[in-house]
Amino acid sequence: IYLYVCILASRGHGKSHEFSLAYPLWRMYGYSKPNDLNRLNREIELRKEGLLITNEFKLGRKLLSKIAAEISSNDLLKERLLPDRSFDLGKDKISTRNGAILELRSFGSQIRGLHPGYIILDDFLDKSSIYSEEQREKFWEVFSAEIMNAIEPGGPVKIVGTPFHNKDLYAKLKTDKRWKVFEYPGI
Repeated sequence: IYLYVCILASRGHGKSHEFSLAYPLWRMYGYSKPNDLNRLNREIELRKEGLLITNEFKLGRKLLSKIAAEISSNDLLKERLLPDRSFDLGKDKISTRNGAILELRSFGSQIRGLHPGYIILDDFLDKSSIYSEEQREKFWEVFSAEIMNAIEPGGPVKIVGTPFHNKDLYAKLKTDKRWKVFEYPGI
């Protein structure tokens, strides 16, 4: 089951805080490396590798830096997730002590070959979706042909963002019965 959340506007801690900070931290924290005594079940396996996709790298790097800062400053997270080498909390990828990985990609960057256990799309669309049917189709094509083919079977995909047009990616997902859609007005 997939989840799509749409928030038109927010103040303070909103959609990105919950889905692009708290959610990946929860996923990474719940991962543990397999050993002879601890065979992983599928849910734990799907926590090992995550992928955060935004429309532009600048936003993605900002989100990743918030995750790294939370890992570094929170004693509970630090004990389980803080890697021994500081460069593992990088601008484009976080590799944790327990073996969990969160990678960053942006719209148009290479996704093929990655097979994450979970994917988060945060503000994937941009204003080009307002004016161009061709751009709306391009976002749909990247989403359906690349992103959805990358996810490991059974892995969750979380999509958060603001709609731009009544025929954009978010609108298409609202009509697809395979997706659970939650829509909230801005405050």
